[in-house]
Amino acid sequence: MKEFKIIIAVILIVASTYTIITSYDEFYQEELYGAILGYVMILLIASGLIYSSQYKRIKEENRLKEEQTRHINTKETTMDVQHSEELNFQKQKENLKNLHEKGLLSEKELQEKNLKVTNQELTVELQKTEEYQQLSELYKAKVLESREFEEKVENLKLILKEAKSKNSQTTQEYQSKYNIVGEFVEGFAMVWDEEGNYGFIDYEDNLIITPRFEFAEDFKEELALVRLNRQFGFIDKEGQIRIPTTYDDAESFSGGKARVNKGKDFFYINKEGDRI
Repeated sequence: MKEFKIIIAVILIVASTYTIITSYDEFYQEELYGAILGYVMILLIASGLIYSSQYKRIKEENRLKEEQTRHINTKETTMDVQHSEELNFQKQKENLKNLHEKGLLSEKELQEKNLKVTNQELTVELQKTEEYQQLSELYKAKVLESREFEEKVENLKLILKEAKSKNSQTTQEYQSKYNIVGEFVEGFAMVWDEEGNYGFIDYEDNLIITPRFEFAEDFKEELALVRLNRQFGFIDKEGQIRIPTTYDDAESFSGGKARVNKGKDFFYINKEGDRI
């Protein structure tokens, strides 16, 4: 239908233009004004046909751009909220430490309060996990009873706590000169500079990957998702771009593949960046 409208518009323009040019000398003055007016009307009709044939496509492109912008903004907002929560817990622990040093809290009180803050932090992290979201959906759907849901959540909390205890270099324990985002994953922790750019350090507090990315996620399967110039791609642990930043959106690798999209084309790629 779109192509048909364009073809009709082109035929109208060509035919009317040819008629005006070849018959110009044959028109009387009064007829010439009418012919020109008719020619202008035909051009307007042809323009309308061309515009209408492209309107839906332009509208769809604008919609996709808006969705991509919203998605990017949502990701950035989520990261900002996470930063705020992490800084809040750190501030609470610093306050407790200061009160203890000033003799306002005993050693036992300090341990108890620190444990309480740690449990609050663990609960926040727990609620962000995919497993917790799945349990919540099952509970809301009444597949799980209240008691079952609470038991599953407690089990999940124990699993999360055990995983954190195995990581000897967590945000809670690790003292760094950089602003650390989250925890060490696959030997690296994300950091960010004053301008909000992301990079990575190792356990030795060495800056391995200089902050230069607009957005980043933890390493998954040896590759980290990053964004440059509002386009997503992947880097290796040396900071080299392994998969070019050419995607409008992307997810971290899982099971050897990552979901990406260009415009409205969604697909999976492997670690070589090949479409699968």
